[in-house]
Amino acid sequence: MRILAKLLGRIARSRPQPAPAAVPASTTPHPRRNPPHPANVPGPFYVEDGCCLACGIWEDEAEGLLAWLPDAKLPHCYVARQPATDAEFAQMLTAMEINEVDCIRVHGCRPDWAERLRAAGLGGQIDPPEGPATR
Repeated sequence: MRILAKLLGRIARSRPQPAPAAVPASTTPHPRRNPPHPANVPGPFYVEDGCCLACGIWEDEAEGLLAWLPDAKLPHCYVARQPATDAEFAQMLTAMEINEVDCIRVHGCRPDWAERLRAAGLGGQIDPPEGPATR
């Protein structure tokens, strides 16, 4: 499944994309999700606790930004470093696009990055104003 997901992601990115239409800031209610995994570094991007399927499809796209929890009984990915540049944000966006279960979420990122996420169809992975779920 991992190879198929990578292949489908690459095919989708290689096709010409129409210019994104203006996307309203919030058109649907945001479901409350799991809280962030405790291993995530502080910052706007995070992986939900208990959501990771250990798919590893992000490894080629966001290596260095996402990592595996060392010495875990159950494999779990987490945000090891927050994106600091537009190029790193593009890597995180790609990881979010190809993620199989939408475990990578964001709260309070730069407004231009949030708009790019919405334009890419990832607005559902942006937390509501009150923030991520809590424990």
